Amino acid sequence: MKSKARKNSKPGDVYAIPLKSGGYAFGMVCHKNDFAFFDFRTDSLVLPDGLLNFSLSFRVPVAKDAPASGKWNYLGHVELTGDYARPSRYLHKPIGSEQCYIYCGGVEEPATREECAGLEILSTWFSFHIEDRLDDYFSGRESKCVIAMKKYLGV
Repeated sequence: MKSKARKNSKPGDVYAIPLKSGGYAFGMVCHKNDFAFFDFRTDSLVLPDGLLNFSLSFRVPVAKDAPASGKWNYLGHVELTGDYARPSRYLHKPIGSEQCYIYCGGVEEPATREECAGLEILSTWFSFHIEDRLDDYFSGRESKCVIAMKKYLGV
């Protein structure tokens, strides 16, 4: 099944992402360009029932290249609820600064390292990075990109 390129994804749009290791992972547009990626893998190009009940593997901002390329398979649309319908919180730590910020929905507030613990680092991910990170996730490895960002920022 070949997917049509989608230039304007909307919150609630769901994509099946082909994995190098085989099968598909699922990503869903949340708020603006935030995507939630689920802890669910299958060989089927069918929108799973109860997708919003699956655990998250991670949620990050994604560049528009992924849905627009047509490589990710558009499966349909779900109605967003709860945290999926709200902007996510991210750690923003400017390079060369010791100050940390929590970024959420276009607003940044100073924060302590403790308040930022466990947050994703604010960064826009391209499709090939997401695909690599999903392959790492389902193989039980920490993402090389995440390791590098943490090391570079000292977090």
